[in-house]
Amino acid sequence: VDRTQTLIASAFVLALAHSAVSAAEKPVDFSREILPILSNKCFI
Repeated sequence: VDRTQTLIASAFVLALAHSAVSAAEKPVDFSREILPILSNKCFI
């Protein structure tokens, strides 16, 4: 296997791994996760 094929295979595996991790992340719920922090630290 030459170096070009190894680089292409590595890039493909990294792209697959990245897409799997990105798909697993859930979106941030502002009112549940962010607003309480702001209320406790910023708002009087």
